Amino acid sequence: MRQRAIAVSIGRPETEASRLARRTTSPRSARYVLETGDKDYLFTLGLRAARAELRCGPACIFEGIFGVGTAHITGPSRRIAVAVQGPHDLLQLRIPQVLLQARLASISAKAAYRDLDGRTVQDPLVGQLGRLLPDPGAERDSAYEEAVIYTLLTQILRLTQDCQQASALPKWRLRRVQTLVEQNLVRPLTLRDMAAAAGLSRMHFAAQFKAATGCSPHHYLLCQRVEAAKMLLSGTDLPLVEIALDVGFSAQAHFTTVFKRLVGETPARWRRSHRDISLAPV
Repeated sequence: MRQRAIAVSIGRPETEASRLARRTTSPRSARYVLETGDKDYLFTLGLRAARAELRCGPACIFEGIFGVGTAHITGPSRRIAVAVQGPHDLLQLRIPQVLLQARLASISAKAAYRDLDGRTVQDPLVGQLGRLLPDPGAERDSAYEEAVIYTLLTQILRLTQDCQQASALPKWRLRRVQTLVEQNLVRPLTLRDMAAAAGLSRMHFAAQFKAATGCSPHHYLLCQRVEAAKMLLSGTDLPLVEIALDVGFSAQAHFTTVFKRLVGETPARWRRSHRDISLAPV
């Protein structure tokens, strides 16, 4: 396992403390324990799609695909156990409470940092921004790194405010939708199908699903298809076109485009580099 740590000193009046960004990559499954101080918030970002489980004590606070651009927020004085299956790339940002409140105030006068604990959001732009932070050995530019972190933080906070406008889909309804998707990956699934499984109208379902998961129903469906494709890529010799059809894509080209966007590399390249990596649960 290799870890890349990036420390950025912001040095502005409202944020005297330094920001710490730590990137952890591994080619195999792993477990981590993440802790927050009494005045810090931890933003855990996915820069590569992987199945993950986050637990705070006995409570499961996240379970599913931690995709590219997924961000989970942990409040102060928390201890989070993270279990990740297979190759992964995670970025952690430790943000002082005073900076968080200042950033939120610039977005919404009604926003409060106390409402952020446990929230999960997803946006491809978050993943793209996270990858802009340089490796420790690269040439450093503190002004550039500061700009990336502020932009990244602002984007995540904007997403949290969007999610707060709708109530979250209850867990029992969410499980019904997840079961529908798992059992019907091959056939075309529409928003109407998923909403019907939840027992809601399409408009109400889409808003509540995003509030509960941080991503749209369509994005969730694509992530599940990509995860199913990974299993076939690593465990079989099926041609890519057959795998694409077997997990619900209508064409290999679409499959390749979606896979690369979510995972960061093409299916063919991913298969070559992961055929010998065990996908056993952590």
